[in-house]
Amino acid sequence: MRTITTYGPKSADEPIAFAIQDSEGNRKRGARLFFDMKTPDGDEVLSEVPFEWDDDEQTAYLSESFDTSDFPKGVSFGEMEPKVYWSGQGASGTRHVELQDVIARGGDKVYRHTDGGEQYRVHVFEDDGELDVLFARSTAEIDVLVVGGGGGGGGGEDTAYGGGGGGAGGIGFADGLSINRGTYEITIGEGGDGNSSSSTQEAGKNGEDTEAFGFTALGGGGGGRDDDRRDGNDGGSGGGANRSDSNGGVGLQEDNEDFVGYGNDGGDSPDSGAGGGGATERGEDGGSEQGEGGKGGDGIDLSDYFGTQVGDDGWFGGGGAASDGDEESSRYDDEIDGKRRAPPGKGGGGYGGISDEDGQSGQSNTGGGGGGTREGLSGQGGDGVVVVRYRV
Repeated sequence: MRTITTYGPKSADEPIAFAIQDSEGNRKRGARLFFDMKTPDGDEVLSEVPFEWDDDEQTAYLSESFDTSDFPKGVSFGEMEPKVYWSGQGASGTRHVELQDVIARGGDKVYRHTDGGEQYRVHVFEDDGELDVLFARSTAEIDVLVVGGGGGGGGGEDTAYGGGGGGAGGIGFADGLSINRGTYEITIGEGGDGNSSSSTQEAGKNGEDTEAFGFTALGGGGGGRDDDRRDGNDGGSGGGANRSDSNGGVGLQEDNEDFVGYGNDGGDSPDSGAGGGGATERGEDGGSEQGEGGKGGDGIDLSDYFGTQVGDDGWFGGGGAASDGDEESSRYDDEIDGKRRAPPGKGGGGYGGISDEDGQSGQSNTGGGGGGTREGLSGQGGDGVVVVRYRV
């Protein structure tokens, strides 16, 4: 692609004539013209330009109804990239720009990322929405990440038994998914709740499923509590167990014909809270002594595909850490937030609360599991996300 500085239109009174051509130079009727602009905040915005076709001249002209108010607020005419072959009488000479494989709109964030010398546009869906594919060649492909909501951390008790960490939301990744023109519905799963009160011993709730492009990323399993719900919940990745030879939840995420699925089991508990499972690593088992909380399993690094602007520096699906009960009982020497404690899994997992501290919630839009707690509130799971990229 080559960026072109246009010289108009500045109003509907200054139409630009342009011819729509394919790669062999044949004129194409019925093509669609888009300008790619940037807002003052740096977000990319695609805006379609209406035109009318003249059969006699075999040329398209900007519609008389078009003026600058048709563009989104805040964008300037500075640098625009038409997404079709075109030649403009209003520009300095005839310019041609290659048509990319995919033109799409939608998402809460849109940015560019360079991978292997190639430029990609990335669409990030943090909430429910639609990807509107306006154009796609017959060979068009996209890369897609689908992440379920993380599971909430489990509650503990006031005798140094900390709750289990929440399991990460399941992950699906498609490298080279065929795409057609049309509208694709996207549903983002919310993270599961932790315990509702510091005076209650509640297991973490499972996260919700995320659905997109025919794939369902399962919500992560909630962490076990110190009572009659000591086993971690099953989920995309399983929640960590809590106390007395209890079992971690099972990671249930599966592949389908287009997506590779990622999910792992939560850790087991001989006598202390265990870590929640992560996308690529099982949650660590709890210790055999009171308060020896387990680490959350690590997620998956997709920063090469999507950059570090999304997820936890490009990581997704980290399991939540169990609570260590108290600082002295921790098996880990590294301090997190000023205290020794088991670390969460990389990819948005939350760390566990020490003593009466609250567990940390999973990072939003990573599917990270929430941290367990001893006497405070356990962390909520991080909401899921869908990320799409295609070459430009």
